[in-house]
Amino acid sequence: MEDNKKFIRTVCEALDRIEEALKIDLDLDHLDNIDPRWEDYDPIEHYINPEDEIYLHLPHSDGEALCLTYAELESFSQEVKVVKLVGLTECWTDKRCCVMVEPTGSYESHRKLEEIAKSHFSLTVSELNTKYEVRLKKDVTMFGFAVVKDGSYSDFYPPVNDDLFIEIKWDGEKNEQTIKRIVNSLIFEFASSHGLSLRKTQRYDYELAEEEAYFCDEVVIPKNYRPLLHTEKLSQVLNLYSLAIATDDPEFQIIGYVKVLEHISATVVREDLTKSVRSKLQSSRALDPDSSYILELESIITTHHKQYMKDSEALKLTINKCCDAVELSKISPDYLTLSKLKIDSIAKEQSMALTKLSASISSTRNQIVHAKLNYTKTGDECPTEDLPFLAKLCRVVTEQSIRWYSSQHESNLIT
Repeated sequence: MEDNKKFIRTVCEALDRIEEALKIDLDLDHLDNIDPRWEDYDPIEHYINPEDEIYLHLPHSDGEALCLTYAELESFSQEVKVVKLVGLTECWTDKRCCVMVEPTGSYESHRKLEEIAKSHFSLTVSELNTKYEVRLKKDVTMFGFAVVKDGSYSDFYPPVNDDLFIEIKWDGEKNEQTIKRIVNSLIFEFASSHGLSLRKTQRYDYELAEEEAYFCDEVVIPKNYRPLLHTEKLSQVLNLYSLAIATDDPEFQIIGYVKVLEHISATVVREDLTKSVRSKLQSSRALDPDSSYILELESIITTHHKQYMKDSEALKLTINKCCDAVELSKISPDYLTLSKLKIDSIAKEQSMALTKLSASISSTRNQIVHAKLNYTKTGDECPTEDLPFLAKLCRVVTEQSIRWYSSQHESNLIT
């Protein structure tokens, strides 16, 4: 009994701490909540087990609540005490981070992501003796408590607004760079494996168009996920990818995806040069090199450098190295020869199709970023009406390239 009295004191202190941090009185008169601070609280009639659940409601939250056990209240209250809201986009404690995200694309995609959030989806990532638990969550999260603590809400702008969040909790030291990298990695995994596009966003009123609501009365959420690509070597490419996927404009998407490909191309070009030089060094002449041999070796390096100084050539090499032409053919716009490929197309046809694709991506990007008076068409540019389809294709090209890049040994990468 004495132990239970001590536990009840801890619960009361935790509830007081939350109210003090938020500057509100918690409304606990819901469901089966028991508040041991009630005047008529009876420790026998209202006996509380540590594993009993309590629902914490935020102001103007229309019945939405965060469910915790009484045993979790102490730790949670300590987080509420220190939580910081950053730019109405994310919040941080010493144990968790919540980043606000929103779906882009179809209503079906939106529904699937909501169902994933409701399904208690969770992935685990381990790095440097720290374990990270990654979740997609909806409605009341630590973010809502941070909003209330910050005072960034009103009667007409509640702290809980049908929002989605990537939540990451950890059991060791807080490493913000690693955590941000994991957020980008989850965005990449959802998009590349399941076609579910998320982008980081900030708090605002979000309403779906009513006319879209007739889609997808029932949705099937993904069951299988690849391990997250979270290592430090991928930090820059995943960040660039998450920026590219965040826009709805196909022209800006293409520019963003090409930035990712250009980053990866530095590693592809160096690998190609290393392969050529290594092949030359396999010659028996390398054991007793004369001036002619040295000049030939020098020629390999200088010729390679001159060829791949051109962005278009580096892009062509990268796409041919990293991409599966037959997979890409399934989503290729009709103006590209890539769209005509079959599963039994010979390697030469596939390579030529990828080369045409890289030429189109390069020319289209250049046409977008240069003023009309300063740009001379090559004939490889994407027709205006096909830009959304090329942007979608560029996304998959980028995803395939990132997976190739992630498979390389860290010592071979240019980051």
